[in-house]
Order: sequence, then structure tokens, then C-alpha cells
Amino acid sequence: MEFGPSYGAYSYLSGTITLDIPCPTSSDPKATLFLNMGASAAREGDAEGMTRLEEVGGYAARTLAQKVYKCKGADKLPEGPVHIKKGEGTR
Repeated sequence: MEFGPSYGAYSYLSGTITLDIPCPTSSDPKATLFLNMGASAAREGDAEGMTRLEEVGGYAARTLAQKVYKCKGADKLPEGPVHIKKGEGTR
């Protein structure tokens, strides 16, 4: 799973998304934000639950990186949801 400069994974069984979002600072150029979120409605690939989780994941990633932590390069995070590609995730 990718989300602009971020990357992560989706767990099919637990309905969770994890994202590592680059958030470099002058003291640590490799710093990242780690976002882990899930919903029981997204377990085992439930389409509606996954769509909602993808939407909230994108919103949360942008909000944390751009508004809360003000990460350098956060403007490169795309608008819209995180996209989980078919075949990704743990089984």
C-alpha cells in the first residue's frame, strides 16, 4: 500500500491499516509518523468497511502530517483515501 511518500500494509483478517509517514526534522531526517488503525467492519475484505477505513486513513494521515506535526514534505500526501491494491495485505 502506498499513499504518496507513505507506505504501509493492510491486514485482511483484522481489518487494520498501518502507515509509515515520513516526517523528517533537522535533528532526525529519517523520522516517521506511525499510523495504525482498524475497524471490525473492514475485516475479511468487507467492501463498505474497507472503503470507510481507506477514507479515514487518508484523512488521518494528512491531518497528522500537515496540521499536527507539520512534517516537511507533507504537502505531497494526496487528497482522498488510502488505496489498498488487490493482493496486498496479510492473510
